[in-house]
Amino acid sequence: MYQAVIFDLDGTVLNTLEDLADAVNAALRTMDLPLESIDSVREKVGNGKFKLAERVLKNKGPQADMDTFMRYYDAYYEAHKTDKTVPYPHIQEVLTKLKKKGIKLGIITNKSENYATEMISNYYLGLFDQVIGGDAGRKSKPDPSSLLEMIESFGLKNKDVLYVGDSSVDIETARNAGVDVCSVTWGFRSEEELRNNHPDYLIRHAEELEKIVLC
Repeated sequence: MYQAVIFDLDGTVLNTLEDLADAVNAALRTMDLPLESIDSVREKVGNGKFKLAERVLKNKGPQADMDTFMRYYDAYYEAHKTDKTVPYPHIQEVLTKLKKKGIKLGIITNKSENYATEMISNYYLGLFDQVIGGDAGRKSKPDPSSLLEMIESFGLKNKDVLYVGDSSVDIETARNAGVDVCSVTWGFRSEEELRNNHPDYLIRHAEELEKIVLC
């Protein structure tokens, strides 16, 4: 039985895609640049907001200034980050069951820690033991530093921990940290892409996670 389950945030426990896409397009609209479809934004997320901006602005011309984009993006997202964000089905019930069994629960995300903590409090109050974000000079996933830091803070060994995410970045992060990884198909990446990156587990429904952790 695993003693801790550590989750990615966007695309894993919260569906944040529409709010991310709205922030991207608010910035692009203000800069008078071509907008992105939600599917295009889906393909570009996963490595933090600066990599997202880099991918969005690629081939958009000389007026596609990164600093300007980030200023507009951050301002919009700060004000609208939970307008359309929703929890994924049955995650709360599964987290509650794991918590009652004494399983440590954590979040590792490339999102700002303040944003992540606020959003987790809004939707999953009291369920997570720790949240680590991608700011404050931390290296972004797939660098394993934050994941290893959390494992150490829990007083556990790597073999006792399962990392759960929705992308190849999450799989790589887990591999770099030397922990088992479970990929979820309800997030921002296709099942085919996840399978091609060979996670230890692949699940389509949140309830399957309970069986993996408590077996």
